[in-house]
Amino acid sequence: MKPLARVRARLFAAIMAWTGLVWGAAGALAEDDAPLRLAWKAMGTCAELQVRGPDAEASVPSLGDVVHAAIARVEAALSVFAPESDVARLNAAAGKGEWVDIGPELGDTLQAALETVRASGGAFNPLVAPLLEAYGFRRRPGPLVSVPGAPPSSKLLDLEAIDFDRARMRCRLTRPGMALDLGGCAKGYAVDCAVCEAIAVQREQGWNVEFLVNLGGNMRSGGGTWTIGIRNPGAALSAPPLRSLSLRAGEAIATSGSYERFVTAPDGTQVSHLFDPRTGKPVESEVLQVTVLAPDALRADLFSTTLFVLGQEAGDRWLPQGARAVWVLAPTSAP
Repeated sequence: MKPLARVRARLFAAIMAWTGLVWGAAGALAEDDAPLRLAWKAMGTCAELQVRGPDAEASVPSLGDVVHAAIARVEAALSVFAPESDVARLNAAAGKGEWVDIGPELGDTLQAALETVRASGGAFNPLVAPLLEAYGFRRRPGPLVSVPGAPPSSKLLDLEAIDFDRARMRCRLTRPGMALDLGGCAKGYAVDCAVCEAIAVQREQGWNVEFLVNLGGNMRSGGGTWTIGIRNPGAALSAPPLRSLSLRAGEAIATSGSYERFVTAPDGTQVSHLFDPRTGKPVESEVLQVTVLAPDALRADLFSTTLFVLGQEAGDRWLPQGARAVWVLAPTSAP
């Protein structure tokens, strides 16, 4: 892999405008000890690897290759835009009665997604692709579109219409027009794969390093503690973060927000890409963003999307043990 960027910094901080996160190494570092960074484009966003420690210089090329390959493999399997991906092949066969053989990437993420659907009462649903299509979010690139008068049929979001045979690693969608979109968890899963595979190589080589993988704001520590700053969505990118969290070895973080990705209706209203599958409509609430700290990136990604749909009160009641959330709400006018 040829990185697009490799830099040293006294205290490197990358501001991910579309995720609400600011991240950097914890502590005040001397310039010679600052992390090395690799950055490239993947899964429609920016992928980044930071490595620090005595063996950073020696390990960066190999760790970068491992992380790059893991993310590329997950993208090839789960992208809705790649015709030969497992997701695209499954969607193309919807309603035809055909079983589609799938790999571990789709098997793992679909299993986790279905578990979250059931646990959350449908606040998360991997079958939202028809909604995204109807509102114009599946066009890449494309102009802003008019919002439809009515959402697609709720039957297309019915989880009972998914036949998932995990033992035989196969799946089928039984109704025409159904389609998966795992955008609510694919990046988190890719980060988990990248971190686990990089740790295996690190241990095999005996390198003394700590690293952090970031994919569009979905982050996980591969060792050491990293400081994560939560951005104020209403402030300039250069503004200080609202607060900071410590991301310890193995932990992951993800953010869902309504203010970066949207289409504009004919009346000028901005429509967020985050939908409530239970109503078939975009989420409308006081929540601007929610950041979740979890034991792995897949769950952080799933939980942040689910919490945004549930809202703060219901979300705090639902959030599974071992995870925690930081909410940013829209300001309210004084009575």
